[in-house]
Amino acid sequence: MFARSFLRYIFSAFPLADPGLASQARTLLTRASTLDIHWSVGRTSRSPTPSPGVNRSRRWPTAACYHTKVMPKLIGYSTMWRHQQEVFEAVRDNRHVLVATGTGSGKTESFLYPIVDDLIRQREQGTTSGIAAIVIYPMNALANDQLDRLRDMLGGTGISFFGLWTGTTPDKGQDVEVDRFAGSSRDAFLAERRQRREEAQAEDRAVRPLAPQEECCSEEEIEVRRPRILLTNYRQLEILTTRAPEVTLFAEAPLKYLVFDEAHTYAGAVGAEGRLPDPPPPRPGPEVAR
Repeated sequence: MFARSFLRYIFSAFPLADPGLASQARTLLTRASTLDIHWSVGRTSRSPTPSPGVNRSRRWPTAACYHTKVMPKLIGYSTMWRHQQEVFEAVRDNRHVLVATGTGSGKTESFLYPIVDDLIRQREQGTTSGIAAIVIYPMNALANDQLDRLRDMLGGTGISFFGLWTGTTPDKGQDVEVDRFAGSSRDAFLAERRQRREEAQAEDRAVRPLAPQEECCSEEEIEVRRPRILLTNYRQLEILTTRAPEVTLFAEAPLKYLVFDEAHTYAGAVGAEGRLPDPPPPRPGPEVAR
């Protein structure tokens, strides 16, 4: 009943002038799969309420695509949701992926897990620097939120450097106002982060951020340390890839992943600016005199 009322609101508040598109939208939005999305399906899915016939295995699969010794401990869970597993396997197979699930369903983790897993493998093979993944956000607030997640995931692990470069990123190290964790212990870093959250909650104030050793906190540090994961927005990325000396960040960089978070916001002029360029047309062959 609620779903039908919501769809009536959608169709009346946001009508489509084109009859064909309106018919397609109504067909897609009223089908059962759109309104009834099941999470707890699959051999590696996790759910607080097990469903009949679902494998409740608490281990990550031993397939070659998972770094089973590191990843479960790193993310704090022994299993993942089915859509996260499917993204993981698709990325492993070098396929482009579009993740479209509900709010709070773990879309961010869907693309972070395969990236971090791959960086772990690359580190074991000796590759420890150079931008391998660029995560692009439509606004700085989302990028800052993602930065905080990476702090919890990678802080104290020594696995990978990461950094945020937007218009508010400090130029030099001495301009950084975020506290830097002095130690290298992951347990100690996470304990300090928990303590800061508890203090902020008790005093009803914002949490004081804490950067791990793996984080590049200034433009200068990003240029020197060459982080494996770079967080930015599409306008800043355009500047970085067209302006010297920042463009050298991408020269011969082992770039493998380009992630657009909140992809539905890239429409109109923003979508045109964020789109990948078309490949150049093939050169015409030599003319033959007749």
